[in-house]
Amino acid sequence: MRYLALITCILLSISVNAAKKMDLNFGQSYLIESNYLEGGKRNYYINLPSGYSSSKKEYPVLYVLDGQMHFPSAVAIQHSLGSSTDVPEMIIVGIENEYPDRKDLIWQKKDAYISFLSKELIPLIDKKYRTKKERIVFGWEMGSYFSSYLLLHKSQLFDGAISSNGGFVDKALIKKFASLEVKKDRYLYLVNSIQDIYSIDSTNSAVEALKEHPNQHLVWEGELLNDETHSSLPYLAMFNGLRYFYHNYNSYEFYSIKQYEELGGIPALKKYFKARSNRFGFPEGIDNSTKDTLIWLAWKRDNFKYFDFFMSEFKDVLKTERYQSEYWQNRLGQYYLKYNRYDKAIEFFNRGRKEFEETARVYHGLGQAYLGKGNKKLAMEHFKIAVDIATKNSDDNLGNYQSDLDNAEKG
Repeated sequence: MRYLALITCILLSISVNAAKKMDLNFGQSYLIESNYLEGGKRNYYINLPSGYSSSKKEYPVLYVLDGQMHFPSAVAIQHSLGSSTDVPEMIIVGIENEYPDRKDLIWQKKDAYISFLSKELIPLIDKKYRTKKERIVFGWEMGSYFSSYLLLHKSQLFDGAISSNGGFVDKALIKKFASLEVKKDRYLYLVNSIQDIYSIDSTNSAVEALKEHPNQHLVWEGELLNDETHSSLPYLAMFNGLRYFYHNYNSYEFYSIKQYEELGGIPALKKYFKARSNRFGFPEGIDNSTKDTLIWLAWKRDNFKYFDFFMSEFKDVLKTERYQSEYWQNRLGQYYLKYNRYDKAIEFFNRGRKEFEETARVYHGLGQAYLGKGNKKLAMEHFKIAVDIATKNSDDNLGNYQSDLDNAEKG
């Protein structure tokens, strides 16, 4: 995944001069007049989600400091993540911060820049586009110091910050943040590499300050990606940072029954989806994707105990479009048949036969189930129908069906 993200970013990360023109399909360039910034104006870039013009949805916004360098990469990463449902579609705003302005951003000019954001750029974006008032800011190098500072600032402009190769958090800043009336959690992702000798001390200092002064409304993670360098880290930082901010946006997926048990089972899942609902406005219950995952996991791992439990617990998901076919009724019936749960097997075979398509295999399954229950008469009736349908359709399994019929007659 790391290399996929980097390759994607490299392919789309064009030169600064080309990015300024932005006469491309992934963004456009605009100029904003400012009463707060030196020079009185600033370039910014916009990328809208692919379905923006045809929808009425509101979208979260990712603000990228040093947009002249990182805006194309932000677009590429967000589109890659968005296509996998790990994060929602987003509006991307890249803010140009050329030298020498970006060098002094966190120190001499931070108050002016916050005024520019809070009173000029953000109101403009919110007015011009359908924004969700959910904002994340990304900063690298000097922008990294400013992004973490912004997150904890009293203006509360941002819900999340991704700070790559730096970061600024100290006791005074956390103390001020603790005094604010924070209405929802803020998320901070700090990332660096031991190879970045220029800024690693700042990141470590920020992490120590966060450890020493925990706050219930500040959710954070400090990560070291030591294979990366000062220049390569920002792409991966943005990729991981977006996933961190939206860590509970996606459905919950499992790769083992043990993982499900260690999570805490159904009560823990209900808690997860309730928190997800409160944060993103999704329906509160466990979603169908997770229900499917657990049913299939138990089936594929041949854990009948959990399969039967999930089939009962999530019986509503069996009414969804995915399972509306003779194919699925037969597969589920066959698994119950394997464990001699004949009545459940008959239930699925019969549904496949009555509601979808009369096939040789569902009649053969019914014959096996009735034979298991000791009802030889019904078993032979269904075996015979299976043979007739298989003969008519030149079914490759005709020999097996005929053999079971013959054995039932002899038995």
